Order: sequence, then C-alpha cells, then structure tokens
Amino acid sequence: ECAMKALCHYIPALAIREAVTLVRALLRDKKVDYQGRTVGFKGGGLNFPLLRPDLPIYIASNSPMGLRLARELADGTIVSSCATEATVDYSLGIIGEGASKTGRDIPDIDRVAHLNCCIASKA
Repeated sequence: ECAMKALCHYIPALAIREAVTLVRALLRDKKVDYQGRTVGFKGGGLNFPLLRPDLPIYIASNSPMGLRLARELADGTIVSSCATEATVDYSLGIIGEGASKTGRDIPDIDRVAHLNCCIASKA
C-alpha cells in the first residue's frame, strides 16, 4: 500500500507521460538521453530502421486520468474490452473535456474499443 495515496494516484500517469515522451524521442532522434522521474534512458536508440517514422502512439485506459493523457499526448486511445454505449459515451466525454486546452478536437484522436473473443470449433 502506498503511504502517500495522492502521489501513488499520479505516478502511473507520470510514467505513461514519460514513456510516451521517450518513445516519441526514439522515433524522432537517432540517439536519446532522457531522464524523468519514472523513466530513464541514456545514449540509447533504436537498433533497426524505421519503416514508418510517424508511427502512431495509442494509450489504453478506462480511467479518467488515462483518458486525459490520451487526449493530450496520444494519437489514439483504446477503451474497455466490454465497451457498452454508456462506457463509450463516458470515455468520449472525458476525451472531449477541455479539448481546447490541448488544441485538439475529438476527430483528431483515434478511438478504439477492443473486444476480447474466443473462437472454438464447438459452441
């Protein structure tokens, strides 16, 4: 259990923010130095050529904080595997909140609802 509950709530969001920042730098630059509070990288880079330098970054989340991060940082967001209409409306509402703060509109952000399924030879 985290002794400082408020801080523990923000650390996963900070880690996602820093990871997206690092990945974007890796996609953009040949050599990267990055030191965040949760993610560090020194003098590293990709050891393969990029086939697509504009590779989109998606954040998967159902939490308000994760959806806000997706709105701010990502090219798209992935929501719940059992998305109901209410869940999708909830997620889109959070993504849309304050879109003007980030200078983005909902249509600028890809939205994906994934569905887990199992295919079997017998019903």
